[in-house]
Amino acid sequence: MVCPSREELQSLCRATSVDGVEESLMSHVVSCEFCQASLQQLAEPLAGFAPALVQLAAMLNSSALQDRLDGLKLQRPSPQPRHPAQHEDLRPWIDEGETPLGRVDQYDLIRCLGRGGMGVVFEAFDRELQRTVAIKLMSPALLVDATYSERVLREARAVAAVDCPSVVKIFAVSKIRDLPYLVMEFVEGESLQQRLDRLPALGMKSVIQIASNLAEGLAAAHDVGVIHRDIKPANVLIRAETGEATITDFGLALRASQYPITRTGVLIGTPEYLAPEQVDGKTVDHRSDLFSLGSLLYQLCAGTPPFSETTLVATLKAVTTNKPVELAKRVPSVPGWFSELVSRMHEKNPCDRIQTATEVVEILEHRNVCIES
Repeated sequence: MVCPSREELQSLCRATSVDGVEESLMSHVVSCEFCQASLQQLAEPLAGFAPALVQLAAMLNSSALQDRLDGLKLQRPSPQPRHPAQHEDLRPWIDEGETPLGRVDQYDLIRCLGRGGMGVVFEAFDRELQRTVAIKLMSPALLVDATYSERVLREARAVAAVDCPSVVKIFAVSKIRDLPYLVMEFVEGESLQQRLDRLPALGMKSVIQIASNLAEGLAAAHDVGVIHRDIKPANVLIRAETGEATITDFGLALRASQYPITRTGVLIGTPEYLAPEQVDGKTVDHRSDLFSLGSLLYQLCAGTPPFSETTLVATLKAVTTNKPVELAKRVPSVPGWFSELVSRMHEKNPCDRIQTATEVVEILEHRNVCIES
């Protein structure tokens, strides 16, 4: 098949259903690196609004296509709606209400906060409890596969079991006309990704605070058997009032004691922040989150992730084989002990890696030093 035109690829990214999309086109895109590169350029500004692609991946049972969606970062949430159609596919599940966006059960929708790979997040007002909350509605396209509904429920159970201010709170989980949604704590502020878009590298004082918050959140999650598996800047919220970091979006999280976490050949997560064992399809445990945390902290200091190449394949290869330049050598202002901590998180073999998030917390607390931001 001849490569589709730019207009055809753009329509594919924006499609809200599979009607009219040819299977031959999808098969070509999955196998054509040129089209994948074109899709990356076209889809990135859409901030993950590509329900037709997600739906086709499920219908065709194409792990390769789902891998490409992850590689194209279509799961990255958008801070603001990019276009009016960002949540139009949810209209059948949103009732008329007192706000222009409407309501879902007792929740008046105030504004759309962003769209990720599994759903749309709104700021909302709970009329019964008289408080502002965040509501995450699952993308309707994912209803074609019942496992996605289970993942939403699993996210709620996983986060509800974690009691830590560094992990976003889940208040309720429900369904409206068979579409699952979560009611969560509303965090006033911005995502860490939004902050990095403004300030590519942060001062050490801010980095250490974020590191401490995230390590505490992961320690609490790991203590109850929850592995996040997708630690990245877009899944970290910075509270406006305190500047503290909070982990959100446990959509890929699994409870270690109840769910299989090895799916050979299936890539789950964002390439630049994956642990080597995730890339290789090996058993994933709490130490995988620590590798991802190391990549996030490296980026906060250096301005770029330690494993970031021009193509998906090259990035995945870098994760499994490359050893990043030591932070202290790349950024002389980074203290040697912090550089060593990140290097320990980046050991390829989990057995050689720093073993627990609690250990990370203790190291950061022990280094009670005054660092200029």
